Amino acid sequence: MNILKPVLYFMAFLLVVGCTKKSSTDKSQSATQDKPNIILIVTDDQGWADVGYQGATDIPTPYLDKLATEGIQFSSGYVSHPYCAPSRAGILTGCYQAHFGFNNNPPHVKSDTVGVSLDKIFLPEVLKANGYKTCAIGKWHLGDHEVFSPRSRGFDHWFGFSAGAFDYWGKPKKFTGEGEHYNYIMRNDEVVKKEEISYLTDDFTHEAIDFVSKNQEDPFFLYLAYNAPHSPDQVTSEYLKLTEYIEYGDRSIYAAMVASIDKNVQKLDEQLIDLGLKENTIIIFLSDNGGRPTLADNRPFRGHKGMVFEGGIRVPFFVNCPKRFSAQKYEQSIISLDLFPTILNWCNIQQSDSLITDGVDLNSYLSHPEKKIERTLFWMSGFDDEYAVRKGRYKLVYAGLTKGKSFLFDVVNDPGERNDLSERKPEIKAELQAEFDQWVKNREVTQWEDWHVIKSKERTEKWNKIRRKAASGEKHEE
Repeated sequence: MNILKPVLYFMAFLLVVGCTKKSSTDKSQSATQDKPNIILIVTDDQGWADVGYQGATDIPTPYLDKLATEGIQFSSGYVSHPYCAPSRAGILTGCYQAHFGFNNNPPHVKSDTVGVSLDKIFLPEVLKANGYKTCAIGKWHLGDHEVFSPRSRGFDHWFGFSAGAFDYWGKPKKFTGEGEHYNYIMRNDEVVKKEEISYLTDDFTHEAIDFVSKNQEDPFFLYLAYNAPHSPDQVTSEYLKLTEYIEYGDRSIYAAMVASIDKNVQKLDEQLIDLGLKENTIIIFLSDNGGRPTLADNRPFRGHKGMVFEGGIRVPFFVNCPKRFSAQKYEQSIISLDLFPTILNWCNIQQSDSLITDGVDLNSYLSHPEKKIERTLFWMSGFDDEYAVRKGRYKLVYAGLTKGKSFLFDVVNDPGERNDLSERKPEIKAELQAEFDQWVKNREVTQWEDWHVIKSKERTEKWNKIRRKAASGEKHEE
């Protein structure tokens, strides 16, 4: 497996070398306006309504609100999976993760068989081959073994951790089993000592600012994947002061973690302004999936992380670059898979016919909002335990684990997915089911189990138990 990677790098190089639309020997940013800087910010388990511009009244996010309202807000912005690792794989490959065997969160084993398939080309590999400096900071979660590390997938610089969650104060976590190992904060190939960590959200931003400052003469791609507001619920007293008026203690902690993201994005954006890079930098912001089952706010949508109802897959999602894009609320459905081909277009890189992605280049649609994106969107969780299909206004939801049945919704008129149209429109439901049955034929079955499946069953059992007790007059004990 280690032998394959150099070959694949060469293939990636062949796919893109010579395909740039413009070129220049002058490396200065002023001479590379055809190659904008790209900053892709991904938060972790943040709810739809956990930002002010989408309705949050308790969490202070003034800077994110500013960036969103002066940019393009995606009112129907989706990710391709309802939880962490598969969603991130979709973002960086532009492909449905079910089609390359990464539809479950990977177990934390240091194995060269557990990670995103090495035959998938990552976005930074293409950008790097076209003169971009590339950097990954934060949560990775796409394979613990070295062959799957960010440095093996096109990133020049790496600072972060490989697992799904991490102590915000930098305490290493031990994983047992195959390839027993500790999960550390890493800077490239070096372990970062716990004493060097202050608070991860701050530390990730400091590293990002350092990368931008050192690479301001070249176009760069920065993948900044904050682990906030994912558990563990840890935050500094500085940020807790921002939410001390929230009387529900746990929510006040979660809100402070979100507020810390807002403050840190502000620091990064202000650095871009100070360096004169703001006008040539495109900032993309989204959450990796819907808000976590507790503390996050996904209203008005139904469900949460792990579910294929809107609350699990519809996320805060915007693009900011006032010099390039006029402020607008884009209403049509887009998905995180669209970022790959769209970014290539922004960077004036012609996508080779042999580099296949499942997303669409959004540029012509964003410049002509009335133009319809004609396609069907798919989601699948686990081993087809739950799945969804959206085409136009209608959405099929099969909630096998949590509800044991399928639904049909008009998510334009019923975004909260309360009114099941299965009996009233059986022909539409059958059409969407047939499209899913055809789509799923191309999947590659994931070779490992996922504890999210187990947790979903446990959470459903608890939900049912609480409701039964309420109806029977029994007291529910937490």
